[in-house]
Amino acid sequence: MSRRRTLLPLLVVVTAPVALCSGPGAEPAVGSGAAVRTAAAAPAAVARATTVAPTPAPAARPEAGVAPASRREMARVPAGSYLPLYAAGRRRVPVAAFEMDRYPVTRAEYLEFVRRHPEWRRSRVAVAGYLADWRGDLDFGDATDARRPVTRVPRAAAQAFCAAEGKRLPTTDEWEYAAGAGVDRRDAASDPAFRQRLLELYTRPRGAEPAPIGSTFRNAFGLSDLHGLVWEWVQDAMPADHAHHAGGAHDMGCAGSANGATDPDDYPAFLRYAFRAALTPDATLPNLGFRCAR
Repeated sequence: MSRRRTLLPLLVVVTAPVALCSGPGAEPAVGSGAAVRTAAAAPAAVARATTVAPTPAPAARPEAGVAPASRREMARVPAGSYLPLYAAGRRRVPVAAFEMDRYPVTRAEYLEFVRRHPEWRRSRVAVAGYLADWRGDLDFGDATDARRPVTRVPRAAAQAFCAAEGKRLPTTDEWEYAAGAGVDRRDAASDPAFRQRLLELYTRPRGAEPAPIGSTFRNAFGLSDLHGLVWEWVQDAMPADHAHHAGGAHDMGCAGSANGATDPDDYPAFLRYAFRAALTPDATLPNLGFRCAR
């Protein structure tokens, strides 16, 4: 069996909802430190070769001292290009310049939104799990919770929040391009050390609640917490929405997901793609948040 055919049928220990063997529309597995097993187990040698080594991640840049007023600041991301996980002819995709929130939206910020837009209060939205971790319509918890990313919001709610600020959700191309930056490099996506760091962030044990914003690193574009805090909504979250890159929606079923990939070694990108493939617009997950762009 070739390496491409055995890339994804393996045991992956994850702390975010990932569905490596599910197609679009399937519910992602949710858990903290839960093991997600694929339908077909990989040979032990392959599993060992692809398991994240238990080495400590490079020191992040905690930003706990950032003033609350600066949390809604945006960073300008210059025009550029990136190589999607699936792209016909392995062509890089151009991305126009845009602005993106430096941090994910927090519970405190979302509270101000639902105060101004009562139609988005928990009791008035008929979506299962919406703001299920809040104590009430206008009570997200204690002072520590104020700085946690807001989660358990469906895509429509995230879109409404961004629209109220004169913004929108970022596209997948924008998000992936921006997230390909390391601490010191704007194009670190193919750097093995950067990929290893992302895997360590994606798979480290977490508590029941996401950490406050500013807990992971700020990248070369000035964007923080793109990796390892929460997954984030994008405007075209479902693979069929941006399948033009590869000429059609891609089969995310187990080993088939590696077929046609531009880089079969980019395991963090596989995890992100598989997660989006399992989302539905009404998904309200405990580690799925968002930030806005324009």
